[in-house]
Amino acid sequence: MEIIPKLLARQFRWFSDTSLLIMCFMYIGSVLILPVFGLILFRVDGYLVIIMLSLYLVCLVGILAAKYYYINDSLVGLPVLRSRKKHTLFLIIVYSFLSFSIVLVFLPIIYK
Repeated sequence: MEIIPKLLARQFRWFSDTSLLIMCFMYIGSVLILPVFGLILFRVDGYLVIIMLSLYLVCLVGILAAKYYYINDSLVGLPVLRSRKKHTLFLIIVYSFLSFSIVLVFLPIIYK
């Protein structure tokens, strides 16, 4: 059940060491830049905008997984213990985002 989130966390591991302030600036920058890229890609083909949005969702899930799996206690430096409910909620969020990105990509193919 944890294969995909751990794989994404390994791919986005370099985000686990960045501070939350830098992450907020990156999110704000991506929110400002994505509509511009969306307009450019929409002029080429509308389907490319959907693929870009689904890849953005996968990147967000990867960053979330990296922050979740590689978090350390700031005083001791050991990994933080997680409760079972928090872990279940994390897996529900990850798989709902991934399923939404898959549905988003295949939706134009289904209704074509």
